[in-house]
Amino acid sequence: MGKSSLLARIVQFSSQQKFKVLSLDFQSLDESFFSDLRSLLMRLCFSINEDLGLAEDLPDLLNETHLGIKSACTRYLEKYVLRQQKSP
Repeated sequence: MGKSSLLARIVQFSSQQKFKVLSLDFQSLDESFFSDLRSLLMRLCFSINEDLGLAEDLPDLLNETHLGIKSACTRYLEKYVLRQQKSP
């Protein structure tokens, strides 16, 4: 089974189970996002936030002053995004 076929089956199964499915199209991003980890992670978090219709104060949620961008992104996903979801 190819990667695309596997991904399509996972999305289909998830939708049938009433799970939330987000689609992130990395091909639509400018190359500049891939040369800077901070830009890429911020864009990833922004896309998730937007697709799920969550709070718009994303910069405050991703305050990386003392954490660094990787830890801030992880904290945002674990403590904010996942806790607000009632289903997978």
